[in-house]
Amino acid sequence: MTEPAQPPEARGDGSASVVNYGSMTGPVAAGVQSHISQVSHVSGKQETVAQIEAALRQLAADAASELDAANAAQVSDDASRLAGEARRPRPDRAWISLLLGRITTAAGSASAVVEMIDRVRALFDALLH
Repeated sequence: MTEPAQPPEARGDGSASVVNYGSMTGPVAAGVQSHISQVSHVSGKQETVAQIEAALRQLAADAASELDAANAAQVSDDASRLAGEARRPRPDRAWISLLLGRITTAAGSASAVVEMIDRVRALFDALLH
């Protein structure tokens, strides 16, 4: 069930729109630079590791399209290291933190890359707890 659109003055953002996707729930993004980050609760370590690996692949792809070659290579290399660490029986929290810090530095202010870093960080938090 979709709620009716609020008038622009009630929402305060100058627009009024309703999106109805039937029974679909979850985040929606529109526009060339739009990205969505969503972390779903998963029940097992293998599922979390699979989500981490997928997020790291997306991170490397975003870095390749938004960063210069040297920084994109750094992000890709460190993303590979993080994927390997995620698969270890006992991932090293300090090593993960160091790699995420290096990736964050390389990303600068590239919005899509920064959003994926936040997603990866949240997934590692879930893995380590």
